[in-house]
Amino acid sequence: MAYKSILTILTNPDTAELAITAAARLAQAQDAHLDVLVLGVDRTQVGYSYIGTGAVLMQVALDRAEADARGLIAGDEWPALATSEPGEARLDERPDLKAAGQRMAASEAERDLARASRTRWPSPPDNRAPPSPR
Repeated sequence: MAYKSILTILTNPDTAELAITAAARLAQAQDAHLDVLVLGVDRTQVGYSYIGTGAVLMQVALDRAEADARGLIAGDEWPALATSEPGEARLDERPDLKAAGQRMAASEAERDLARASRTRWPSPPDNRAPPSPR
């Protein structure tokens, strides 16, 4: 079963490149669509201000965020997919995926054994019930 859509959530700029690279590699391997959700933390502490100033503080925070966003340049190319990091396991080397594959193979073997052990009695000429196995 292949994934059709993959979502990754970024919260830290320091780990964004590694997270996007890993998600892009997985999406490419699964021939899936990749969505990236970038979350920021609003450091405006409205609860510690005077009553009625919450809206003003929120507007100031929004203005600062918009100014920061205008300063970003989105003209850079996407980073190339990085090769596997030394501590990063490939998908076919992950122990949980290996175990799942072994469970699937065992299940298929049990199914095949159950199918092979079925017997088909020939229908008697006078439509009597087949003899019971002993």
